[in-house]
Amino acid sequence: GDATKAIENLTKALKVFEEMGIKPGVAAISANLGKRYFERGDYKLALKYCNTSLEIFEEGRNKGGIANTTSLMGSIYAAQGHYTKAISYGERGLAIAQETGVLSSIESSAQNLFSSYKTAGKYKEALEMNELYFQARDSIQSKENQKAVIQSQVQSEYEKQKAIDDLENEKRVAIETQKK
Repeated sequence: GDATKAIENLTKALKVFEEMGIKPGVAAISANLGKRYFERGDYKLALKYCNTSLEIFEEGRNKGGIANTTSLMGSIYAAQGHYTKAISYGERGLAIAQETGVLSSIESSAQNLFSSYKTAGKYKEALEMNELYFQARDSIQSKENQKAVIQSQVQSEYEKQKAIDDLENEKRVAIETQKK
């Protein structure tokens, strides 16, 4: 279905980026392939692509890429029941996400760590991650709400100005018509 088509297209794109030597593209597509294979339950291939991605992101010092890829790897290890590795990768991803301040990465890393800590019986850490997850999620929602309010205000100001401009134009046309 769609997942198979996505993997086919990503694989074609990966070959093009590899042939052209565009490493950031190779890293991004490899991470995406890792995610697609993870969703299909093919953990071996998922980790293969994630490792490729991570190497390139580390080489290029791409912190966002490193944070997202290590967090994804943590999820893959958790799905396999390897909670020590899952926590190790998850903590690395979270630390970088917090350093860069990317809320969506903090949110996903905290959610993944919550699950791993809980399953590993580390309930205090699980609770901390659950709280962090909700803080990040609420911050994201708050920013989205602020954006919506600003867009609404801008639209309202635009409509007011348009109404004023239309009235002034009608007035000008009426005066010019009276002059004739």
